[in-house]
Amino acid sequence: MQEIRLAKLDAVREEAVSMQIDQWARRIAAHEKGLRRHRYQIGDLVLYQNYQLKSQHGNPWVYRWKGPVEMVRITAKGKLHLRHPETNELMKGWHTDKVRPYVLRKLSVALEDASDSENL
Repeated sequence: MQEIRLAKLDAVREEAVSMQIDQWARRIAAHEKGLRRHRYQIGDLVLYQNYQLKSQHGNPWVYRWKGPVEMVRITAKGKLHLRHPETNELMKGWHTDKVRPYVLRKLSVALEDASDSENL
């Protein structure tokens, strides 16, 4: 009788463990689905997230991203080491979710278009 109870207990325990493993795999898949995939290379210019905004609620004019900074190193676990080009300050441990690629916008074209429209 006791052996039957132990066998049932073992079966329930194994089922619970397999359900936990399945749930864990689904949670990981859902998390990775939401991540942005970027292929960064050493030397790329990126913007990093401005953490000072967490204490400044309700101010829509504050920049959410700081930079550009240069990517110096990528660790095995995907952490990025960044260096500010003017001060050579090294910032370690930035995750790829907290970094965006820097896109240089050509303001000269926009300024030429504005000056052409004023001359008309």
